[in-house]
This record gives sequence, C-alpha cells and structure tokens, in this order.
Amino acid sequence: MAALEVSIDKDWMRHKLSIFYASGDSKPADDEATGFDTVFDRPFFIGGPFSFYSHQGFNLAGTSVNFKQRDSLVIDFRTS
Repeated sequence: MAALEVSIDKDWMRHKLSIFYASGDSKPADDEATGFDTVFDRPFFIGGPFSFYSHQGFNLAGTSVNFKQRDSLVIDFRTS
C-alpha cells in the first residue's frame, strides 16, 4: 500500500494531486495470503470525511456484499 499527496498553492487556490495504490493477493487460490485489510478505516486522505468516495460505501447490485465499506479507501468485499 502506498499513498502520495502533493499540493501547490497559487494565490487563493490550492491544487492537489492524490494517488493511492493498494495491491491484493496475486494468487487467491493458493494457501498463502499476501493481501491486506486496514485496521482502522478513518482515512484523512483525498478530502477525508468531506470526500464522496471515502464517505460512501458501495455495494454490488442486487446482493448484500459491499464492494467498499463506508469511510474506507480499500475494496474488501465484506458482507453487510
């Protein structure tokens, strides 16, 4: 997992560039787990609680499986 946030101020406006990378398990069928999940899901990245992507959870249509939990950056496929 890696995160980078760069900003530059120009007069009264602040331009930001945010990059977040999370790798998963390359071979999920073998008996070795190399993926990860977060311990605390309260990100202060890409806008924190004011960001739509961070604040909202998304579920797979017609199922009870959440694609991404509310207030989290990573995708985890947890059931609700």
